[in-house]
Amino acid sequence: MTELSEVDIWHARAIAYREEPAIEAAIVTVLKKGFKTDTSLIAELHGCFPFLRQQDEDARTIRGPADLTRGLAVAAELQAIKDRSAEVTLSHDSIRGRIERLHDVVRTHVFLKKEVMALKNDAQRNAVVSLTCPEIEDRLSAVKRVLSAADTVTRNVNQSYNILKLQIDIVKEMMYEGGLSKTIKENRA
Repeated sequence: MTELSEVDIWHARAIAYREEPAIEAAIVTVLKKGFKTDTSLIAELHGCFPFLRQQDEDARTIRGPADLTRGLAVAAELQAIKDRSAEVTLSHDSIRGRIERLHDVVRTHVFLKKEVMALKNDAQRNAVVSLTCPEIEDRLSAVKRVLSAADTVTRNVNQSYNILKLQIDIVKEMMYEGGLSKTIKENRA
């Protein structure tokens, strides 16, 4: 009879842990449709960047009143992208929270095992958790990737919007100063 390696022993333990009611319920729950993350959203959000690059260049060319209409159109498009990113963030942040709670259930149960407590550090203990519930960790990883993409887009849109707003404010100030100068000249005449 061959002796099991340490890795094989931990695999066997993880399989046994998965059969415990609380851990099994967490794994079954996370596999439900409401916990599935649509990772195609990452590509959708990534698709915003060509528009943002193009519009950043266009926004930098706002030099006068003739460019204000285009600037406002760009601002409206930036707001639409920001709204979509916020929608993705809100829905997926909720999913992330629910998956993290399920992960915490598994983690707590696994960390309370005598053989897991005997491990040297949390990295080793967390490795056992990963071995026990890869489905939960996969779902958590996917939702975090979507949230990261949404956050990146939001930050980029905010920067683009701020640049655009600054330029529009400068043009408005120039128009105000120009109108004020014209009024002063007319009053002197």
